[in-house]
Amino acid sequence: MELIYLDDSGSTGTNMDDKAQPVFILGGVMLDDSKWHKVNESIENIKKDFGIDNCELHIMDIMGCKGIFEGWDYEKKKKLVKSCLEIIKKHKIKVVFFKVFKQNYKLYFESKTSSALQKMVKIPPYIIAYYYILLIFDEYLNKKGDYGIIIADEQDKTTQIAKDELKVLRVIDVPDIKIKNIVETSFFTSSKDSNLLQLADIVAYTIKRHLEIGYKDGIGEKSLAEREYYFDIIKDNVYEPDMDYTTHPILKYIEEKISDDDG
Repeated sequence: MELIYLDDSGSTGTNMDDKAQPVFILGGVMLDDSKWHKVNESIENIKKDFGIDNCELHIMDIMGCKGIFEGWDYEKKKKLVKSCLEIIKKHKIKVVFFKVFKQNYKLYFESKTSSALQKMVKIPPYIIAYYYILLIFDEYLNKKGDYGIIIADEQDKTTQIAKDELKVLRVIDVPDIKIKNIVETSFFTSSKDSNLLQLADIVAYTIKRHLEIGYKDGIGEKSLAEREYYFDIIKDNVYEPDMDYTTHPILKYIEEKISDDDG
């Protein structure tokens, strides 16, 4: 059985014009359930090494020196994040993500409907990304000849939409977008209760910051080097799906869903 742990990074709700957050990411880690205990133990050992047992590794708190990370210097934060990302390499875990460039997303909706903002509320970037993550994970499972379960950080407004869409894509009569290998519902839980979700949080943030290069103004040399440094640790573990995002039938499904809402 394969497990996928997901978290998002760069969410700004329906504000697609936030220049400080030009990219939205839904991403995380995929691993066989036989590795779960060893990976979980590795995270626990890192927490013990840094004297933060039983605490949540929340990347925004780490980077911002908030909560239990208050007073940490730059090198200590860097060592913690590096140690967490190196778990990916140590246990040969696959990294998965889907990116949404917000300006492109806004233009897409404006080209398809006269009520773009309303549609962005009904189909937020998280759901668009979730569609693709379902298909990517299902493709991965099909290649391995295995089944899988999704565990994601809880989302107040999109949790039920995501669960409902998984049900729809299980029974839909369109072979290229029908989900065949993901079992059960998607499980949404608090990251504070899951070390693997905390790892997914760090991974999603790392990817988001890397993809902001070239899209976000004002990235200094130190920040640029840091973004590349962290991403280099995990880049060889990123799963590359076979599907072409721009021509996949899921786009037609999304467009029809928008049209149905308009009607």
